[in-house]
Amino acid sequence: MTNMYLMIENPGVAPTEGLTLLGVSTTRKAGVENTIGQFGSGAKFAVGSLLREDIQTTIFCGTLRHDFFTEEKIVDDGLTSTTHGQVCCNISGKMTNGKVVKRKEKLGFVLEHGIHDWDATMALREFVANAIDRSIRETGDFKEANVEVVPANRVRAKSGFTRVFIPYVDVVANFYVELDRRFLHFSEPHNLDVKILPKAGRNISPARQVAMIYKKGVLVREIEHADERSLFDYNFGDELTLDESRNVDDYSVKAEAAKILRKADITTLTRMFRSLINHEETWESTFDSYYLNYRYDLSREESNRMSEDWQKAFSLASGDAVLCNPESQTVDFVKKKGHAAVTIEASSWISAAEENEVKTDKQVLNSFELAGEKLTNDLGDVQEAFDIVWDWLHPEFTVERSKPIVKCFETIMNAGSLKLGYYKDDVVYINTDISRGLSNMLLQTMLEEVAHHITGACDGSRDLQDFAFKVAARNMSQKNSV
Repeated sequence: MTNMYLMIENPGVAPTEGLTLLGVSTTRKAGVENTIGQFGSGAKFAVGSLLREDIQTTIFCGTLRHDFFTEEKIVDDGLTSTTHGQVCCNISGKMTNGKVVKRKEKLGFVLEHGIHDWDATMALREFVANAIDRSIRETGDFKEANVEVVPANRVRAKSGFTRVFIPYVDVVANFYVELDRRFLHFSEPHNLDVKILPKAGRNISPARQVAMIYKKGVLVREIEHADERSLFDYNFGDELTLDESRNVDDYSVKAEAAKILRKADITTLTRMFRSLINHEETWESTFDSYYLNYRYDLSREESNRMSEDWQKAFSLASGDAVLCNPESQTVDFVKKKGHAAVTIEASSWISAAEENEVKTDKQVLNSFELAGEKLTNDLGDVQEAFDIVWDWLHPEFTVERSKPIVKCFETIMNAGSLKLGYYKDDVVYINTDISRGLSNMLLQTMLEEVAHHITGACDGSRDLQDFAFKVAARNMSQKNSV
């Protein structure tokens, strides 16, 4: 028998039914702000979880003692017989009405109840959270909730209080060491109403530095499936929904974290933008654009204010630079126009920045520059090449189409390829790199773009193929007639 116990204590006397009857919650409908209890199953899950670890729990509700244990229960379904540990409770002492009782209750659940979701650490969290909730309901503050290690001679009742005593075995000792990281109430009470928390050594697994997720100050998840460190930890309110095992999955947390971060203050957003501009790989940089752009919960005034905060934060983080998508290769064009330019790798944040009217390359460049192009007045031999191609096709193939305009553009290499030409809005555009000399490449490119103008068809279409075959057939016929 251990000589030490973890004591979890709070003012107020819990009813026996709250410990023995599934679904009974005295917090769920109390309407008290900052309490977290809601399901009415936690204490029952907790007792069973500890008993599975052979940790017997004693709970005093005022002067009424509850000792939990198990008895063998055989269940026969007509095909097989299975043996279970039915949870029981010895209840003894004086009730609040002064009546002295001593009885055993066989409870309506067995050790397997919650076996896939609950462990001893979650059980301990449940008891502490319950103590905090009752303290808030009793006094308006959590500070009367007390968690401490006591010797065996202090395992006794206290009138007007609920006390939980748990043998101080290794798993309990580890939980107690981590108490300040699991409950902001004991380490950072000033942050209980803060939703986005700068990292401050809260991780249970310090080497990972992933996001720590709290709900109303209670740790509900340390992100598991993420290789990136997080810039912040998060403390949610009722917007984060837990399942009845008091768990929440990584994806749900990520969605809610994005919706909180998009509404952050300017200082927090500036920190985020600096990280993005420095191309740091963080959990936040992987947030989904849908949730960063989420606006259904905002009024027009709130939406406008959020956009203003994004603009100010980006300006502070970037030194009033222009945001460019690195894949668009517009940085040089932005700089040539006299602007400072920065890039962000995370496309979701670029999309959200554009939605919030942050200054981007789309605001300072024209459509050609955004495509990585710049028009030039020097046509070289392009006009002559165009006239040759048009005269060759006219009138048999031009089908009464008017002659388009030709222009030249400069561009940069894109992923190892070079755009030679394209057609748009009655204009044939030719790259200056092939504008000198009547080369086969220039004539071939001109023929293809003029064909787009005549047919109105796109690359790979059947209409364009038919046009090309007809021109080829005419050319072969002319050669054979010579």
